[in-house]
Amino acid sequence: MMKKSFLYFSLVLIGLMSFLGGHVVAEESLYNRIGGYDVIAKFSAGLIDGFYEHPKFKRFTEGGAPEDVVKRDKQLTAEYMCQITGGPCFYIGKDMLSVHKDLNITRDEWAALMEIAASQTTDWKIKSSDKNEFLTLFDNIKELMKIHKP
Repeated sequence: MMKKSFLYFSLVLIGLMSFLGGHVVAEESLYNRIGGYDVIAKFSAGLIDGFYEHPKFKRFTEGGAPEDVVKRDKQLTAEYMCQITGGPCFYIGKDMLSVHKDLNITRDEWAALMEIAASQTTDWKIKSSDKNEFLTLFDNIKELMKIHKP
């Protein structure tokens, strides 16, 4: 009886694999579903530009930042987002807590950053569920930074 069940299961599995062309279908990464590196790089550039322009972040940006610092912020943000969405990038920056722990970022400031992030996704031609998954993933970064202050 057990041999017969195993044989039946094997035949079903072989038939399924033949139907799928011999390939196992894996869920496509969020990175691919949203459009890959170009989309993430555009998002990151807009996010950082928005951060430097928004009055809510004046205490961080007063006096401006050298162009190379802004470019580095954009690049590291793109690499981080690429990596956490399942892309081929490798983030070489410091962990989120080390980078942000002494900044005393408030929940209100994080909410303002989330507004900027959401505004960067408005023209994405993707499923709303993928956009929401991306923004939720981004929003979860606040937990890594331990942002819990009012």
